[in-house]
Amino acid sequence: MEILRDALGDAVDIALDFHGRFSTAAARRILPLLEPLLPLFVEEPVLPEFARDMRRITDATSIPIATGERLYSRWDFRDVLPTGIAVAQPDASHAGGISEVRRIAAMAEAYDVVMAPHCPLGPITLAASLQIDLATPNFLNSRRGSSRRTRCGRRAGRDPAPARGHRCSRRLVTAFSSRSAIREVILRCCAKSFIRCLRMTRERRRSAEFLRLVLANFRRRGE
Repeated sequence: MEILRDALGDAVDIALDFHGRFSTAAARRILPLLEPLLPLFVEEPVLPEFARDMRRITDATSIPIATGERLYSRWDFRDVLPTGIAVAQPDASHAGGISEVRRIAAMAEAYDVVMAPHCPLGPITLAASLQIDLATPNFLNSRRGSSRRTRCGRRAGRDPAPARGHRCSRRLVTAFSSRSAIREVILRCCAKSFIRCLRMTRERRRSAEFLRLVLANFRRRGE
């Protein structure tokens, strides 16, 4: 983390994903050591089974804590939001779709918690997740990424793609930092590039039509 901060300077945000690797005791000891390096947030310091006890961790550090990619409904988030987390990360594919994630976002807003929806599962989930982002006042960024091989024959994240269109949609971006960035991605990525990836899905016709509707919606609104 020190090497990254020295190389990138203070102008770039760095977020850490522990993916539940630490115990509560270990997280309480390690997180204060990271505070001088100013991470944007630390994601899932403990497993989701211990998320309702997150208050012990949030009280031990000033670093914003993110969690939620493995929580599956507003009822799961009901126990977590009062613990002092800073970022909620529901996944539309896991947490009940667009409607349920919007309900979770509304609950999070009442606790002054921002949203960073989790989305590593492909272009259709990405399209749905971007719609959620644009409709969410407490949106922070949209987290996505995948280690699975794509048709490009490369692993996502190993060779980052620019924000403009690319044949392999999983490599478009790893995080969207604002609504304007989301609009930029959607408007600049030609539909044909997405549809090439959609051909990998079983219901490619329905998926392609859904994406066309998303793109048409943005163009009608002039954004």
